[in-house]
Amino acid sequence: MSNGLRKGIIMKELKELITTYGISLATEFRPGVGIVPTGKLRIERGDKARKNGDFDSIVSAKSDIIALLTAEEKAKKEATELRQKKIDAIPGLSEIRTAISDLKDWHREFEASFNDCGGLGVRAKPEYDFDKLYAKYPRAEAFLKAESFSNSNHYVKSAAGKKALESIIDGADPQKTIELMEKEWDKYCNEHIWD
Repeated sequence: MSNGLRKGIIMKELKELITTYGISLATEFRPGVGIVPTGKLRIERGDKARKNGDFDSIVSAKSDIIALLTAEEKAKKEATELRQKKIDAIPGLSEIRTAISDLKDWHREFEASFNDCGGLGVRAKPEYDFDKLYAKYPRAEAFLKAESFSNSNHYVKSAAGKKALESIIDGADPQKTIELMEKEWDKYCNEHIWD
C-alpha cells in the first residue's frame, strides 16, 4: 500500500471519528487576543465513543486530529477572506452601500426629531441618484438584489438568492444571473400558486 493511499485511509478514519463523536478543537477566550485553541479536543459524544470502544483511538490520534481540524479551520478562514476580498472588489458596492446607509440614518434622525422639535434641526435630506449609480455599477446592483433575495424568510427564494450571490461574487454575468434567480423564484411561485 502506498503512503498516499494509507494517508488517505487514515484521513478518512479521522474524519469519521470527528463526525461520529462531534470532535472539535477546544478553545478559550484570552483578553486582547480573542478566542484561541487550547491544544485540547472537545468530544460532544464522549460517552458514545467509550461505549463503542473508540475513545482510546481518539486519544492515540489526538495530535493527528488536532492537525486535521487546524488545517480545516485555516482553509475555512482563507476561503472566507478570499470571498470577502472578491466582495470588496465589486466596483461601486461600497459607494452604493454608503449612500443607502446615509439615507437610512437621515430617516432615523428625522423620525427621532419629532420626539423633541418636530422635524427641526435635522440636516438636509441627502440626495442620491440610485438609478445612475445602478447603471454605472450593474454588478453592485445585482449583488445587492441577490443579497436581498438571500435574506428572504422563504427557503426557495433565499436559496435562489444565495446561489445568485455566490455566482456574482465569482464573476458571473450579473444580468443573466439575476434573470436566472428571478426565473427560479417565479417558477416556484407559479407551481405553488394554489398551495
